[in-house]
Amino acid sequence: MNEYDIKKEVNAYKIKEILRNNFYKISNNATEEIYSGDYICKNIDIFNHLSVSDICKIAYITGFNKGRRISIEINQLLDGLK
Repeated sequence: MNEYDIKKEVNAYKIKEILRNNFYKISNNATEEIYSGDYICKNIDIFNHLSVSDICKIAYITGFNKGRRISIEINQLLDGLK
């Protein structure tokens, strides 16, 4: 049981740093990588050891940024029609 707990702790991912433009430095005890919020949302199975609150935070920020980009595109299209 002790080995299982150690293995679980080693595999646990954590957000080490939130970077600009929806990028995140995610690490476990063995590795540290930088991923975009879009990549994390599309490949959530890779990050099954990430905490639920971190996943929700990444999904919220990613969706918010996508909504902003779509709003800007719509406004540019409407300005072009005038």
